[in-house]
Amino acid sequence: MFFADRIKSIGQNDRVLEVGPGADPFFRSNVLLELKFDSEAEYHKQLGHSNALVTDKQVVYYDGGKFPFADKEFDYIICSHVLEHVEEIPGFLSEVFRVAKKGYFEFPKVYYEYLYNISAHLNILKFENCILTYMKKEELPFNSFKPVQEFMLQSLQR
Repeated sequence: MFFADRIKSIGQNDRVLEVGPGADPFFRSNVLLELKFDSEAEYHKQLGHSNALVTDKQVVYYDGGKFPFADKEFDYIICSHVLEHVEEIPGFLSEVFRVAKKGYFEFPKVYYEYLYNISAHLNILKFENCILTYMKKEELPFNSFKPVQEFMLQSLQR
């Protein structure tokens, strides 16, 4: 999570679900929902680094379809740097809105993809005028900038 300080609307008694927490879940999350990966290599590719999740919080694994929770089971949901990885965004968001009353989304800006072209990212997202729009990254000419992206990605990793 890049901007944890922006999460300000969690109530004291709210039950919080965090989807795709990576290696560093938000301190206020009660339950962590993580995708089951086919391999350890795919897990690390999606995670973006080599640190694994180590936590004493409840971790629930799912297959990428329906979330294994009841309707409105949570008061708040956190999806930080998850939407850019999701194959089928409408279905995913339907599940988010089904299980939680409100929440927080965080995702990279389009210029981040032009700079780094992270291979695990499938979507470009934009939130403007209270509307979330998205586009499949494969529909844009990111590979035209490959030499610059490789240099920038190496700089980021260093």
